[in-house]
Formats: sequence, C-alpha cells, structure tokens
Amino acid sequence: MFFESKKKKKKKLKGTLTCNQLEFSQCSIMGEKYNAPNRNDPEDRYIQNLDVTVSQLKNNPNESLNYFMLCLSLCNTAIIDHFQSSSTTQDSITISKYQSQSPDEVAFVSTAAKCGYVLKTRSTHELTIEIFGESHKFEILAVFPFTSERKRMSIMLKDSNQNIILFTKGADEVIFDRLATTPGFFFFLLFYFLSFFLFLFFFFNIPKN
Repeated sequence: MFFESKKKKKKKLKGTLTCNQLEFSQCSIMGEKYNAPNRNDPEDRYIQNLDVTVSQLKNNPNESLNYFMLCLSLCNTAIIDHFQSSSTTQDSITISKYQSQSPDEVAFVSTAAKCGYVLKTRSTHELTIEIFGESHKFEILAVFPFTSERKRMSIMLKDSNQNIILFTKGADEVIFDRLATTPGFFFFLLFYFLSFFLFLFFFFNIPKN
C-alpha cells in the first residue's frame, strides 16, 4: 500500500502550526493495482478505483478483496469519533470519523469506510462493522499491539460462523519475511500458530476455584 503525506498549515497571530496527515493513495491486491476512492490520476487512467471495485462485491464475490477490506477495517486500534452522512458510488452510507495515535490506521479504516466497510462500534471484547449496510460482529480473541521490535500488529477474531481469523499488518520487510513460498507450508504454519493461541486463550480463561 502507498500513502501520500499532506501538511495542513494553520496561521495564528504569531507563528504557524503544521499538521501532518497521511492519505491512502494506492494498493495492490493479488497483483491487481487499485487507486484510492475518488482518486483520479491521469497517468494511471487504466487503474480502477478501489471503491468502485469493492461495490461490485455484492454481485461478484471476491474472497481476496473481501479479506483485504476486512483487514483495513478491523486490524487497528482506532477510536470512533462521530458519524457523518456520505455518498460513495450509488448508495448513501454513514461514514465514521476515527482517531488513532497512528495516522496510517486512520487512513486505513477511513478508506475502508468510504468503500462500504464501516467500523461502527468497538469494545474490549467485540467489533462491529457494517458491510454495505449489513451489520457484522466479530469477537476479539486476542490483540498483539504494534511495537518497535515487532514492527507489526495482529488481531485474532471469531466471526458469526465461528470462523477464527488472524489479521496482521506491518512494515514491508517484516511481512515479506513471513510470507510462505508454498501454500501448503503457509496453511500448516497458520494452523500451528492458531492452535497455540487458542490454547493460551482457553488456558488463561479457565475459571479458577
């Protein structure tokens, strides 16, 4: 994923305040390149906008694109600020405003909201998002926060179908080192770590007499 850094200057009677902002620019999903919502780049006129492509998921399901959008909207520590009405492609949806210590998280979750994956509520145990107006709840099983040593953040969730999903985001060099060269090895490694985390989760939640 790529970002654009924008600076907003506010003039006061004495001095100037500068605010740095990150905006979602482009992304690549399974080798396909997409522009940010409502971004028109003359040099990339053949590249689809992400929100236009995501809006087609209603009729043309795409698992990779769906999980990408879920990762943007769920794998973060953003706090919901307030709501405002907004219109994307054809549907009028409610867009949330978010706050976070990390400006890239705000860019991620805001972009997902503009595409129809809106993070609505957050508690210590549950996340709720709306996907094209339909509410979906995810139970939070574990959160592994971003640190300067790990250079990545992960969150383990359980959906309404009892599927357990692990989302991870982080620095390129850290993520690339953990990508599998063969699908078989990837699924084996994923199963191993999920089993380990589930064991820890249930072990520490066993009632003690």
